Amino acid sequence: MRSRVEGAEVLSGGRVAVLRLGELESALSEERVLIEDLGQVLLRQREGVAADDQEVVEATVHAISRALLTLEEARRRRTALITLVMGNPGIALEDLQPHLGIPLPAGFMEARAQVRRAGEAMAVDLAINQDVLSRALEAGEAFRQELFSGAAQ
Repeated sequence: MRSRVEGAEVLSGGRVAVLRLGELESALSEERVLIEDLGQVLLRQREGVAADDQEVVEATVHAISRALLTLEEARRRRTALITLVMGNPGIALEDLQPHLGIPLPAGFMEARAQVRRAGEAMAVDLAINQDVLSRALEAGEAFRQELFSGAAQ
């Protein structure tokens, strides 16, 4: 049988976990915004390539670098919060409920789902940009070879 002190520790720990889940929910919402912002930068980069606007392309390269650094910091914050809640930084967001043993708040589950959807959309945008940039480089190389082969004749 558990003593009142032991029961209070569990209750206190449960409250702490719920509070930290609220912080984690906020962190996930902020992370989603960062991911969506990165998606917008990727779109601007494609538009810059399509318009052959080197300034836009260069500006987006720098913006992407900054966004990735900010996302890395957000990921570290999320890991720190998971560590505070679970004591283990390696637990995936999807695995929190079985480890906590309490129902996850609906807002947390929605924030988690939104981050996943935003990440999946950003991955598609990134793949498109890689293809667009690769084709632009190939076209530039083909033009350069044509230009110099014509000059040699």
